[in-house]
Amino acid sequence: MIWMMILRCRDILKSFGDYAVLRGAAFDLADGDKVGLVGHNGSGKTTLANIICGNSTLDGGMLEYGAENLRIGYLLQNGDYKVFERGGAAQSASGMVHGENHVFRKTASGLGLDKIWEWSDERYASLSGGERTKLALAGVWSSRPDLLILDEPTNHLDFTGIDWLVEEVTRFRGAVLIISHDRYFLDQTVDRILELNDGKIIVYPGNYTFYKEEKRRRYESQLQQHVNEVKQQEKLAEEIAKLKNWSEKAHRTSRDAAIQSGNRMGKKEYFRAKAKKMDRQVKSRIKRLERMQHDGVGKPKSEAGVFFEFESPDKRGVRLITGTAVSKSFDALPLLQDCSFYVKRGECIGLVGPNGCGKTTLVRMILGEQQPDQGDIWISPSAHIGYLSQNGAEIALSRKVIDIVNDLPVALRTQARTVLANMGFKEDMLGKQLSQFSLGEITRIRLAELIFKGCNLLILDEPTNHLDLASREQLEATLAEYGGAVLLVSHDRYMLEKLCDRYLAFVKAEGEGAGSAGSGSCG
Repeated sequence: MIWMMILRCRDILKSFGDYAVLRGAAFDLADGDKVGLVGHNGSGKTTLANIICGNSTLDGGMLEYGAENLRIGYLLQNGDYKVFERGGAAQSASGMVHGENHVFRKTASGLGLDKIWEWSDERYASLSGGERTKLALAGVWSSRPDLLILDEPTNHLDFTGIDWLVEEVTRFRGAVLIISHDRYFLDQTVDRILELNDGKIIVYPGNYTFYKEEKRRRYESQLQQHVNEVKQQEKLAEEIAKLKNWSEKAHRTSRDAAIQSGNRMGKKEYFRAKAKKMDRQVKSRIKRLERMQHDGVGKPKSEAGVFFEFESPDKRGVRLITGTAVSKSFDALPLLQDCSFYVKRGECIGLVGPNGCGKTTLVRMILGEQQPDQGDIWISPSAHIGYLSQNGAEIALSRKVIDIVNDLPVALRTQARTVLANMGFKEDMLGKQLSQFSLGEITRIRLAELIFKGCNLLILDEPTNHLDLASREQLEATLAEYGGAVLLVSHDRYMLEKLCDRYLAFVKAEGEGAGSAGSGSCG
């Protein structure tokens, strides 16, 4: 097989105002490469993707493409997609859903979207986040690109969609650049990790698991080298101090000997030569120390900590929610049928099932935004519910972070600033509008609001969407220690396996298209 270069990036520079996002990013992509691009929220991953597509200009550096007519398919975080051709404008295939594109229909069917050409406009208007992502995947796949850029492709996807995507990425013959914080997905698909850190690219061979292990190994190795060099520098500094002391003593002895001998040259020159020899040794060691300090291995940077800390909630009551024989239909289509469940204080329940099965509808009924057609959902009077939706509809992007703080009682504002600082939001960031932050940073701000409210029941709808790896791992650790109840709607297999005591699994009832939630086995 002939190796073909798809893309070569060299010393890419990009700034927004005084803030330099990319400071010399460099990497190569060839046919068949499956590469993961990771980094903390706001590190510039999406900016780099837009530059590669030609959707954004670079300030410096070089982009070299393997062909003049290179076709790039770009799946955006918001469930949309674009197709770029080098030398041409961006294209969008929005009409493809109703069109006759065979590849599109086949791909959509493989993702679990059956007979989409028969869907009504009303059906399209009520798409779930996962269904929108699946349609975008079908569109970008059917465009037959040479390079696929997938920005958080598993956000909102159910297990069926993720499994399909894993298989298709593996089979894809072109190059794939995946911007993702989904640890399971990265483990299954990529053979190289590019970490964007301080505006530059660090390359790690292997999948996500190897990347984490190798990063830890490199950190520990660099830290040990740094410790050893610091010890050598301290030893050199001690030698320099001693030599300086001896040199000063030799100079004094030279002067005293000259006076005592009546300025006869013999003794004076002997001690002066000895002093000069020590001066040369001091200068030599000082230069050596300066070289070590300049060229030596610096202390490795620790990963920026992101700390979530929910207060231990009020422990009154045993059951916080009880659902009894709940049913719900839309346009005569049964969505929930005879669904019974309960949520007890202190347990984490995973709400799982395919896209469009009714998970979000059940959440809305718990929140009182919709009512069941039959059955009843009882909420304990002691339940103080905090809700994080998957699309962020409950938060206005025109607001500033400081507005969220100022809406709190005065007694809580100092604590709120501390929480935001622990989550990576420095004082000078509080005056920014939410629209100026990345989607991951907005999710962290929304989580901060729940922390401020002191909830004893958290309903989290895809909480890891857009969160970087450090934030996902810290959120998992925090929820594991949280004393309240958690209803977790997620397709993040790592998080579900770590946290959940029980599952409410949506399954198709026999002979029906409805979903019925039933408690799974504890695990």
